[in-house]
Amino acid sequence: MQVHEQKLNSIRNAHCYSIFPDGRPKDFLVRSKVTGQLHMVEVVNIHLPGDLTAKAAIRKLLLQQTWKKIKHEIKGITDTDFLDCLFIAPVVWYLDTAILKDNLPFFSNFTQSFGSSENLKIKTMGFTTYVKMPSNEFVFGEASDIVSRCSF
Repeated sequence: MQVHEQKLNSIRNAHCYSIFPDGRPKDFLVRSKVTGQLHMVEVVNIHLPGDLTAKAAIRKLLLQQTWKKIKHEIKGITDTDFLDCLFIAPVVWYLDTAILKDNLPFFSNFTQSFGSSENLKIKTMGFTTYVKMPSNEFVFGEASDIVSRCSF
């Protein structure tokens, strides 16, 4: 068993919800079905202004908010075992379908690389969002996946 998993298990077994060295609790503690390794997930909620439509401006804001959350979460943390099991999960509260389609390569590359395509130092999941379909149904999921499985 790896050192950081032993630390996480001992903390979890002590019924302590604050498992990060700085004492701030994380949103989720999940176990990989493949490896059995524990991972901490911290959500960053992102709200795009309605008038923001330029590709570069959207990407800049998404990345700024994600970087801001990463910096906040790792401030003062030097234990690489803990940093290795931390994931950031950005949730964008509503993206227009046109924005999704227009930025598909960005969202796809970001998701496939866990954020390393944008030089993020902490593993970051793909941007999750929801869209309203022409049928008035809402679809929630990872941004590039929504485009590939839904016809707009």
